[in-house]
Formats: sequence, structure tokens, C-alpha cells
Amino acid sequence: MKKRRLVKALLIATAVLLFVIAAVLIFIYFTPQGYRMTVFMHGYHEILDGVWLDDDFSGDIDEVCDIVFDSRDRVNTFFGEITSKPCLIITENERKLRRIGGEHDIVTFAVGEVYSYISVATDSLNVDVTAHELMHAETHKRLYDGKVTFKRGVPAWFDEGIALQADYDVQYRWSVMLEYTEDLSVLPEFSDFADEDDFYAEDTETRLYHYVMSKHEIGCWLLTYGGEQAMVELIEKLNAGGDFDELYGKPILNKGNERNQ
Repeated sequence: MKKRRLVKALLIATAVLLFVIAAVLIFIYFTPQGYRMTVFMHGYHEILDGVWLDDDFSGDIDEVCDIVFDSRDRVNTFFGEITSKPCLIITENERKLRRIGGEHDIVTFAVGEVYSYISVATDSLNVDVTAHELMHAETHKRLYDGKVTFKRGVPAWFDEGIALQADYDVQYRWSVMLEYTEDLSVLPEFSDFADEDDFYAEDTETRLYHYVMSKHEIGCWLLTYGGEQAMVELIEKLNAGGDFDELYGKPILNKGNERNQ
């Protein structure tokens, strides 16, 4: 009887162990998050601290390093110092990009420490894109440090607007915003694209509109309330549990603040 119970217990333990192993392997090899977290297992090598390059990369590694250095300089200029340590993954392999789950984006979660994993396809690799994603990483580090969270805790337009302060791509320039708003006479309701699903609309033009408005909303806020240091202090207060609407106030470029024609 005891032997039968022991065999049964061993079978159950073995089944549980196999299930756990299978779950871990599925997470590592078949989910974008698991793939990013175990990038060292998937044919990449570290060329700089936290920068993982595809072993099959055929371009100029020195050029990649220069892009990373210049991008970090932009982040440092905005925040005064860099406190985040994101994992930046770079590849030109389409199959690997599908497994990563994004050509230029970031995945962040916090469990006391903040962990950010950035993917950038070599076709998109430039200082604007890289600095943009590194700005996200630094913002997330400061917002979520010491917390437990797996999702964005601020409006999407706020997070993206900060990241865009280091992204000088001409598609986001001031003149584009003036065209969208008819010289500030038609302004958006920022609450309409505060959620991620709304912000990252499938329609390309709508999504670009959200990015452009977010960049210049944050730019106007910086000019109005004291620049980058004021934003750093705001983020610190948010991390301490402050209410976003009370601390940030009503968006400056929000509907209701139109310029009279």
C-alpha cells in the first residue's frame, strides 16, 4: 500500500515537473516576452552593456555603437542622468523579428526592479528611433521603480510625448502639428487617446496624429512649467503615488484651449 502511494506521488511529481518545464520552454521560445528575456540563448552577442546584436548581423558594428552612444546622449540631456538599464536587441532577421514581436518597440514590467526590453530592426536603426525607445526605458524606470506592475500607469500620450522629445524625425515637426490643428484652431481631446488601444490606432494617419499631438503637448508643457527638471520632478511625484491629473493638469493643447481665428 505504501509502495503504491509512493509510486503515485512520484508520478504526480513527475507530471508536475514536466508541465513546469514545458511551460518554461513555451514561454522562452514561443512568446515575445520570454524571447526578449532570454536573448542570450537565441543567437545574439553583447556588443555594449545591455546591447545585444544578432550574430548574423552583416553591417558595421562601429556604426551601431555610435548610434547607441548618440541616443544615450539625448536621453542624458533630457533627464540629466541615465538610471535605467534596458536590454536593447538589434536584428535584421525577419524570422527573429517575428519572434521578438516588434520592429521598434519596448516591453516593460516592474517587480521592485524595472525591466525593459527594446527591439529595433536594423532597417529602423537610427538615432531618432533608438533614442525614442531609450527615453521610454528611462521614463519607465523613474515611474515604476519599487513597484509591481505589468502595464502602463499613465496616459499613452504622456509616455509617448516624453519619448518624442528625443526623436527629431521630421514627420513629427511643429509645422505638421499646425496643419493638423489648422493653426491651433481645432484641438483634440487628449482623453480620446489616453488608452493604448486608442493611441495605437490601426489607421496610420490617426496614429501619426496622436504621436504629433503628444510630442508638442509635452513640448508646450515643458515650456510652460519649467523645462526638463520640472518633468523629472513630476515623474518623481507620480512614482511616489501622486495623481496624474492633479500633477500634470489639463493638457495645454486640449480641446477648449483653441486659438481664436
